[in-house]
Amino acid sequence: MLGRKTPSKNLVLSVGGMTCMGCAGRLERTVKSAPGVESVEVTLEPGAVKVSGAVSEDELAALVVKAGFVPRPGQPG
Repeated sequence: MLGRKTPSKNLVLSVGGMTCMGCAGRLERTVKSAPGVESVEVTLEPGAVKVSGAVSEDELAALVVKAGFVPRPGQPG
């Protein structure tokens, strides 16, 4: 709804295709630049991104794709 703020929450998404710290940094910068993101933590192994803020799972998955990686269903591990 227009003008309605999405509540802040924590999300964790598995990410495929990250092979180095440069990849992790690119993903972190891309996600941090999105409106509503309060904090980001990227883990190279097992390949995950943890986000706090007013961001939906679909928005987070789109940001992962924008950074050049593959969002994977389920929890990392």
